[in-house]
Amino acid sequence: MSQLGDSTLLTGATLTRLVDAMINDNLVLRKVDDEDRRRVLVYPTRRGTLTYEVMTRAIEQSGLTVASAERKRLTDALDAVLDRVRLADSDPAKL
Repeated sequence: MSQLGDSTLLTGATLTRLVDAMINDNLVLRKVDDEDRRRVLVYPTRRGTLTYEVMTRAIEQSGLTVASAERKRLTDALDAVLDRVRLADSDPAKL
């Protein structure tokens, strides 16, 4: 999880919420490291790997590139979208 936080520039709380949502969508699995119980490992599921491949191809075909400075804005925007999706799932009237 700490490596994910470093590479995505997300805070621990935000990253945990995002990973929890990805677990709920069956995109990743989270597991405590058997050798070092302090470490939490995140693995893609088959569905997560397929989703990643589809998204990567779509980005490559579009010619879109994401600079590291833009990555934080993009992840914040995606997080906001996920929050709205979760809100709609829990109570559609709140939208």
